[in-house]
Amino acid sequence: MLSAYTGKGTGRGGEGVLLDRRTLRLLMVDDEVEMTDLARLFLERSGSISIDAVHSVTEALDRLDHETFDGVISDYEMPGMNGIAFLKVLRASQNTIPFVIFTGHGREEVVIEALNSGADYYLQKGGEAQAQYAELAHKIRRAVAEREQERQIREMHEVLSAILSASAHGIALIRGMRLQWVNGSLAGMLGYQEEELVGCHLRQLYPGEEEYEQAGEQIRADLRDHGRSELRIRFVQKHGAPIDCDVHIAPLDQAHHEYGHIIELTDITRTLVIKREMTQLAAFPHLEINPVIEVNPVGQITYFNEAAIDVLINSGEEVDLQSFLPVDLDQILAAMEREETGSIFRTVMIGERQFSEHITISPQYGVARISAIDQRLAAIAAQKLKEENNSLMNPVSHPQQS
Repeated sequence: MLSAYTGKGTGRGGEGVLLDRRTLRLLMVDDEVEMTDLARLFLERSGSISIDAVHSVTEALDRLDHETFDGVISDYEMPGMNGIAFLKVLRASQNTIPFVIFTGHGREEVVIEALNSGADYYLQKGGEAQAQYAELAHKIRRAVAEREQERQIREMHEVLSAILSASAHGIALIRGMRLQWVNGSLAGMLGYQEEELVGCHLRQLYPGEEEYEQAGEQIRADLRDHGRSELRIRFVQKHGAPIDCDVHIAPLDQAHHEYGHIIELTDITRTLVIKREMTQLAAFPHLEINPVIEVNPVGQITYFNEAAIDVLINSGEEVDLQSFLPVDLDQILAAMEREETGSIFRTVMIGERQFSEHITISPQYGVARISAIDQRLAAIAAQKLKEENNSLMNPVSHPQQS
């Protein structure tokens, strides 16, 4: 079923929307009245086309300023202004209404100028009337359908562009190894303004040529074998700082990689730093001189070091590892589900000894790490450090022996 392409009421037959109806309303411009009458006879016969006829471009422009039409059929040679000049006026005002030149002049240069000026189709008058107007109806219907498809694609592009621009992930369009479009998140990750990155070659974002070539080889192999690529890449920000990213790359069209690729970047630099620190601590538990306890999200103790056992043994009372856990541990663990890695401080009593606790929570790894410091020993250490500093600042003078 054909739908009608109607304007928005903005003048000049403005670009329109499709309504669920069968009849196309067309404006036909021809200085010969018998031609518009003949067009009505043949084109309106099926009931799917309605013709409004005018006999000058001036009248046509006025009608388009105040009314809505689905398309225009125009003669070429008319008094005052010809059909191509009429077309140029419309296109200069950003009017994309479907436009068919229907004329008795079939010179090649006229056809070329009409199409170059934005005509959708060109049809020469003459020949058997029924076949000629059937062809004209076909071309105008096709022009309306093509313009509607263009409108839908444009609207989809605008919506998609808005979504991509608002994404917290870095997103870019790459063509020919150069960035064609980037969103604000990607530019911010790399320390650039968006306009600085457009046209930039990807090589500029890598630490060196070797890293660029290695990543390129893997991406090409992944695209060839799997149609997409997922890898981890270290890029370099504008001012030289490294940034580790998880990268996802996929072509816009699997059959035509030359159309370009969409790339998505997620900054994982902070995640990797936290992971490395926790791995290093876990690898050397014997080096920890203060009691350390780790619990999982449900409060179960998953790790403790020898210093924690020493505290329990030396307390002289019936205490266990649970003594290291603050009374509000349940609330702290509940906060893990909604907070990033952070630090919390608490004080607990184990026997007669008071401990200051530094609790590091890591929702990503599902662990709360409790590091306890004996306040009495800490105070003694602080005092000793103060005395040593004072002795360095004020050395004692010894009397010389006579």
